[in-house]
Amino acid sequence: MEGITRKHWNLLISFTSVTVIVLLLAVCICTGALAPASTSSAGDSSDISFRTSHNDTRASARRLVARASVDDDEKTVPKHRLPKSVIPRKYSLTIVPILDAGFEDVLGRQWEAPGHVVVDVVAAKVTKTIILHAKNITIHNVTITHNSEEISVRNISLHERFSFMKIHLNQHLTPGDPYTINITFTSYVSEVLNGLFRSSYINQETEEQEWFAATHMEALHARQMFPCFDEPNLKAAIEAKVGRREDYVALFNTESTGNETMQDVDGWVWETFAPTVPMSTYLTALIVAKFQYSEAPGKLLPETRVRTYAPPHYIKQGAAVYPTQAAERILSTYGDYFKEKYPMKKFDCVAVPAFLYGAMENYGLSIFRETLLLHFNHSTESQRYIVTNVIAHELGHQWFGNLVSPEWWTNLWLSEGLTKFLEYIGLNATIPEFQPWDIFISESLQLGLRLDSDSRTSHSLKIDEDAWLMKNEMEWFDDIAYKKGGSLIRMVQGFLSEPVMRKGLSRYLSRMKYKAAVQDDLFADCDKEGQLAHKLPDNTTMKEVMSGWTLQAGFPLLKVSLQGASNVTVTQEKYLTSGGAGNEKKVKWFIPVSVATTRFPNFDPEPEFWMRDNETTVSIRLPANSWIILNAGNTGFYRVLYDDELTNRITNQLMEFPERIHKYSRAQLMDDYFNSAWNRYISVKTALNLTRYMKDHAETEQVVWTSLLAMLKTAFRLFKESEEEFTPLQKYMLPRIEKAIQATGGYDAVNINSTGMPVLRHAQLLDWACNLNSRGCIQHALELVKSWKNTGQLTIPRDFRTVIFSTAVASDSSGEMFEFFKEQYKNGESVGGLKDQILTALSNTQDPGRIKR
Repeated sequence: MEGITRKHWNLLISFTSVTVIVLLLAVCICTGALAPASTSSAGDSSDISFRTSHNDTRASARRLVARASVDDDEKTVPKHRLPKSVIPRKYSLTIVPILDAGFEDVLGRQWEAPGHVVVDVVAAKVTKTIILHAKNITIHNVTITHNSEEISVRNISLHERFSFMKIHLNQHLTPGDPYTINITFTSYVSEVLNGLFRSSYINQETEEQEWFAATHMEALHARQMFPCFDEPNLKAAIEAKVGRREDYVALFNTESTGNETMQDVDGWVWETFAPTVPMSTYLTALIVAKFQYSEAPGKLLPETRVRTYAPPHYIKQGAAVYPTQAAERILSTYGDYFKEKYPMKKFDCVAVPAFLYGAMENYGLSIFRETLLLHFNHSTESQRYIVTNVIAHELGHQWFGNLVSPEWWTNLWLSEGLTKFLEYIGLNATIPEFQPWDIFISESLQLGLRLDSDSRTSHSLKIDEDAWLMKNEMEWFDDIAYKKGGSLIRMVQGFLSEPVMRKGLSRYLSRMKYKAAVQDDLFADCDKEGQLAHKLPDNTTMKEVMSGWTLQAGFPLLKVSLQGASNVTVTQEKYLTSGGAGNEKKVKWFIPVSVATTRFPNFDPEPEFWMRDNETTVSIRLPANSWIILNAGNTGFYRVLYDDELTNRITNQLMEFPERIHKYSRAQLMDDYFNSAWNRYISVKTALNLTRYMKDHAETEQVVWTSLLAMLKTAFRLFKESEEEFTPLQKYMLPRIEKAIQATGGYDAVNINSTGMPVLRHAQLLDWACNLNSRGCIQHALELVKSWKNTGQLTIPRDFRTVIFSTAVASDSSGEMFEFFKEQYKNGESVGGLKDQILTALSNTQDPGRIKR
């Protein structure tokens, strides 16, 4: 289609065969309730309306719209889903986001986005109704053609709650035949950060506000930019033609194929983009902005151009160099891992100032909140980890979510859970110095367990269809989908083994490529590889093993008891935050159980035995006086508690030689026992006994400390204001923390050039030591700050500055440190959050009156 100028617009309208006007009086808001519709000169109306080139009145327009009866083919699907009577094959989208005023006569008003979409479809059933989605869009024209012949349209009706746009025809569509839907429309560049939206930044050279357009379509917002079949399983190729001013850049999912001058509109061009691979509409992305870019060298992915776009001042600062190089390496890693290359010719990351959900994995054009993408010379190591983590996650979606999409949002975990697992493979290949799989233990596994044991946050991983309707669709993008989903995939890898799991995932990606999946598809492909490798229990399928983990909320607790000298019984029940009560305890799982003992301290996650979902208790043999650890390797998504005798044996082993128990199992013991103490399964004393070894044997593994200290945070906050309660905690924990600091090189072991896990570990231990009033930590902080004061050189590692600054101010009764930081806050540079760190430090003064003076 040629460019849509106002002149062409009127010509299109005058020749249309179907023109209707509908003004909706109510609109479905995200909770499903109806609210009064609003209108806006900027186009941010929350209703769908239809225009003609005539001046029809609203009353006559309403009479043109019929609330048609539902076709038979609509009755076989849930009320909120599209019937599969018409299947899209390709979209040809033309759109002009207008970001500036002054083009009302030739294009439209500021914040309008006039457009036209041609949808090639195939009829799958006999039907007289085509149903697609449209929301917050003004529809001008609709025509349907079949083999170049126009099909008569009876009328168009709307379903407000589910954003259905129903095109009622005067004849039936023939199954298997191709049809073309032509729709001319105007959508809007909204202030709300979804669909096609607008945001701005300040140009650092001119100090003027620069507007740009961006998109966020997940889960149900593509329908706000253009009429479409907005469900993840209805994949189609999309090609685009975008109108923009000459001084802007337009980005789409695919590479640009050229541009041409827009007729009759000075200073505007049309930019065309190659068709995408078949993809879900929620992955559609568009950027129109005055951004610049940094490009990867191309050595790792010579066939794919990788760039990071951002406002020009960030590019000049070099903030896009690191994310661009990381993105290229991670894309290459994933392609090699699955033997399934990234399918597009380009991949762009874009940094925007305001982005509601942090980042979005659009095919070929992922959009990030700028704080989660850009990396500066002054960034901390923890910030570098976070940025790389977010990049690894969004790029992982190019396989899980994009290449293979969830059939519907109730199978969300197939996208988010699989990608949560995959991101650590990308991290391990890109920043191994952070020991990413150690971080997975606390960041995903342990957090997932805590949330899944709380009735306020727990739900089945495979979401119930009726439950899905009860909440806003984005509320389901929670830590159960991410953390529990990723942890279960890690558990599967544990009992299948990494090579077999990789084959299963590769088979899944290959078989379901450009399709949409349900969880049984994943289970079927992993089952084939698991059966070939004899990794599953006899006469048992992957679906039988995993269904209990995904179809019911919560997880099991294994209780391990010694019976006599050499018999151990293992019982399973549901873990509950109440300490265990009620009928919920009767729920069962199919549990892989790996085992380590004194004689065989093998912490490989391969199961020694399985507890079936019809078994409450199993018995195993144990050599006399041996300790035993179940869930060895800590890959299982469950907790384990031992009786007093077995707990004492584990404690004694830790006291004698803690490294004989793997660091992941030591972390598991801390997490299981302290959580269980807070939930009244066991006493706090029993949990604390497991930490006795740390006084004589320095614990140097960050994964263990994170597990323990996460459990003590609440106690610290509660006891900090009472010296009587704080002192026992201080006396018990401080010697253990100080021993760990000394064993890892002392307070000054990490310098400004240190990287990775040592920095994260030292930052954590320093924070606790100083907050527990360690004399060594306080002295270290004062020395570092005085050195800065005397030399004018700030050499304190960035990751430690908040705790060092705060400790120096809090421990100085004279006010000298307070006055120094006050002066730095007034006159120092605001680089890398330095002023925020100083402000935090000033709030820790012993004399609050100083702040007022």
